[in-house]
Formats: sequence, structure tokens, C-alpha cells
Amino acid sequence: MTDQLEGSRGRLIAGVVVALAAFGLQWGAGAYSGGLSRHQSDEGANFVTGVMVHDYLAHGFPASPIEFASDYYLHYPAVAIGHWPPMLYAAQAAAYLVAGPSLEVALVLNGLLTALAGLVLFSSLRRYSAGWTALTVCVLFVVSRDMQKMTSNVMAEPLMVVFALLSLHFLCRFAETARPRAVIAFAVWAGLAVLTKAVAWSLAPLPVLTALALRRFDWFRRPAFWGAHAALLVICLSWEISMSRAVSAGFVDIQSSSLMTRSATMLANLNLQLGWPLIVLGIAGAIRVGLGAWRGDVEAAKLVPFAILPASVCGIFLAAPVPPSSRYLILAIPALLVLAAVVLHDALGRFVPKKRLALATSLGLVLLCAPWVRNHKKVLGGFDGPARLLLSEEFAKHRVALVSSQSGGEVPLVAEAARIENPPQRYILRASKFLARTSWMNKGPYDPHVASIADTSDRVLGPPVSLVVLHDDRPSRVLKHHQLLREMVESKPDQWKLRETLSVEGVDHEKPGSVQIYELIDFEKFDRGPIQVDMTYTLGRKLSSHPDKD
Repeated sequence: MTDQLEGSRGRLIAGVVVALAAFGLQWGAGAYSGGLSRHQSDEGANFVTGVMVHDYLAHGFPASPIEFASDYYLHYPAVAIGHWPPMLYAAQAAAYLVAGPSLEVALVLNGLLTALAGLVLFSSLRRYSAGWTALTVCVLFVVSRDMQKMTSNVMAEPLMVVFALLSLHFLCRFAETARPRAVIAFAVWAGLAVLTKAVAWSLAPLPVLTALALRRFDWFRRPAFWGAHAALLVICLSWEISMSRAVSAGFVDIQSSSLMTRSATMLANLNLQLGWPLIVLGIAGAIRVGLGAWRGDVEAAKLVPFAILPASVCGIFLAAPVPPSSRYLILAIPALLVLAAVVLHDALGRFVPKKRLALATSLGLVLLCAPWVRNHKKVLGGFDGPARLLLSEEFAKHRVALVSSQSGGEVPLVAEAARIENPPQRYILRASKFLARTSWMNKGPYDPHVASIADTSDRVLGPPVSLVVLHDDRPSRVLKHHQLLREMVESKPDQWKLRETLSVEGVDHEKPGSVQIYELIDFEKFDRGPIQVDMTYTLGRKLSSHPDKD
């Protein structure tokens, strides 16, 4: 077996291998089993937002973007754009325009993006290392825990990683050649990465830090170098500033964990991804590359951006004003793998013949990483059945339904409804926004708008809500409005009739719970009133509509 994967042939082989890995892991995870995840609650919001952008484009820009999004949210309140940047939804909308909006199309797009990320990483490494070693690094990245999860759910990380690795590729080229167009290309791709996921801001300091590490102070006198930074800021800040009100509203009273707690969480999450042997080798590789570049080693200089990236990613993780999540570290994983390969290659080079060195390095990486590789299983929300019943002919006359859950069931159930019924025909409200004011974060601020059963009834009968959908299993947070809503429907049997009780299937819980649907008796006799949802903790304002306007 040759150690080289040259030119287009090598890229073809690498592309096929990483694509097989990405789609094989999706299939093994049960991603195409026909439902949205509950543990990855962002998946539902990402899917609904992509469908909304598709509808906006497909219908020829029927209103202003804000007006259209607000109206769509009132029908299916799982829209994420505003807090989250737009690139994922633009990519989804483009795919839907070709193949139609569906969860399967979104997952195929994710699989292709993961494969593309692996191919970009291979193309970058192939310039600096043996082909089989580069391919091994790419496959290990694709099968890492969080990359598996992000590929098997409709998430922004695969697209963000593609843009980030492209930016890193051009920054490495700039470190090697100092050509102005390389650093401009870095800025453009880094900007697109930030417009996909804000954690990509970890790319922003890399050019300056690379210049310092290489002692290339002449870069600071080049207009193109600072022009690239200006382009990056223009691309990213234009969105950040326009959405600042919505973003800042979502961080009201968010309590950040201590630096020590975040540091422990960061190390534990990295260990789950790669295992401590590869983390130690990665840190050693960063030191090896940094010292080599400082001393003028040309080969080491080419990899300086990879050596700096993990520290920048970890800095963002420690400083971010949101509760830490392991997926915020995802950009550090390919860099640590690359750096570990450098150290392992150097160490094995003392004992292994040169012609077998690439194979030995690849095998060493696999053996060190294998104990930490696990096949991720996608845990479905189990709300496909309840959503289909809610939208069936049996309840076709109902215009307004209210969904309430204390354990994360609102968004998946709303998203399942949006997956089944497009364009939206009715209003499916979330009780956490209709009966309360809540942050988009689980531990954020919470203010109920109702203090009694009478308050709850008055508010529910305003539009009126004629279907109440209650989901209960193990509450992640006790919510007063949910308890009052349940007490309301159970204490008024002359007004509310229990129509259906459905089990939540496919959820990996000992007690997955159930969904109950209550119907307002003689709902057609009630006058229709306005619908208002309180988004002041998420968008900084309230949204309102009237069912009769449709």
C-alpha cells in the first residue's frame, strides 16, 4: 500500500471515505428514522427556520423579512434566526428549493457538509503531511463524538466547520507565501463561519497571533493584512449590530459559571472527544510547532495557525456569556488531531523506516483514539404521532392550539407540526411564551403572566385557544404556568374535554411520559380575539396577531 494520496486521485479517495463515514454514522445513529431529536432541541428550531426562509424565497418575498418571520413565528414558534446567524438557514433554503423542504433533505445536506469538511481538512493537511496520515486525521474528526451528533441532527456546526477549515487553509497558505489574496480569503471564509455560528469568532485573532509567532512584523505594515481584518469585521458586525437587540435580550440575567467550573468542563469535554493521550500529544504538538516556528523552521511555520487555534477556541469557551456546551469546542478537535499527528510522526520517525512512517503514524492515531470513539444514537423526541393527530382531520376546525411542557417538549412538538404541515395553516402556541415570559435558555429568567386558574382561563379563552396539549414526564424545571394550565383543564370538565392521551415513543427515558390533548367544548361559540406572545426575553419585544386576519 502506497503512503501517498496524490492530486485529484487522493482527493477523490478521501472524499469517498469521509462521505461513507459521515452517512454511515448518520444511518447507524438512526437519523433518518423519521423524527426530530429532543436532546438536541436546537434541531427543531433549525429545521423550522430553514423551512421559513425557503417559504419566504419560494413565495417571492411576500412581505418584509421581519414581518414575515414574526407572522411565521406566531403560527409555528420555533424560529431561531436573529439569535442565531443566517448562513445555515440560507444553505437549507437553497437545498429545499432544489429538493423540497423535508427533514431528510436537511440531514442529507448535513452529511454532505460533514464530508466536505473532512475533504477540506484533507486538502489542507496533504500539503504538509503524508496522505494516509492526513486521511486518518480527517476520519477521526468525522467520527469524534460531537461531530457525529452534529451530523445526525440538523445543526449549524458542519457548515461552520467547512467555512472555518477553509479560512484556516488560506491562513496557512498566507503563513507560507505571504500573498495578500490568501489573507483576504481567510477573512471572507472566517466571516462566513461567524455568520453560521458565533463560536467561530475564535478565528479572528489568528492572523495577528500567527504574525507574532512567526515574528513577521512586516505583516503589520501591509494594507492587505489590516484590510482582511476590516473585511471580517464588516461581514460579521453588520449582522451582529442589526440583531443586537434580539441577542442582548436573550442574555438577560444569565448566570455564567465560574472560570474553574468552565475549565473543568472544558477538559472533561475534550477528554470525551479525543481521550487524554491525544490531548497531551496535541498540546505537545502545539509547543513543538510554536517553538519550531520561532526558531525559523519553515515546515513548522506552515502549521502555526493549527497550533494557535485550540487556545483561541478554549478562550472563547471560557469567556462566552452562555452556559458551556461541548460543541463550542468542536473547532479545537481537528487542530489537536493535526498537532498530535505531528508529535507522533516525529516520535515514530526514530524507530520506524521512512517508507512505513505514514502508516505507523496513522495506526498510532487510531489506536490512541479508538477507546474514546462511540457510536452516537439519535434520541427521537417521540412527538411525531401527537403532531400528526393534532393536525389531522379530526381537529381540522381548530385554529389555535397551545402546547405546554416542563421538560423540553414544546419546541420538538411545534417543529414536528411544521415538518408535517407546510405552509402553516393554524396557530400552535408555546405556553412558555403565551402564558409567561421566558428566556430561550433553560436556566434563564422566568416570569409567569398568570397567578391563578382564573387568570389562566381568561388568557387561554382570549383568542380562544381551543386545544391544549400537555406533555409531562420528568420536569427539567417546575413552571407555574404549566401547573396552572393543567389544573385549569382538569378542574373544568364542563369546559374542557380530554380527547386523547398518547405515549411518547422513541424517547430513551425510563418513564417517557405522555401527551394529553384537551378540547374546548363548544369552542365555535367563543368570539375570536388577538394572540399575543411575550418575546421580550428573546427578541426584546412582543408579537401579536389576530386569527381573523388569515
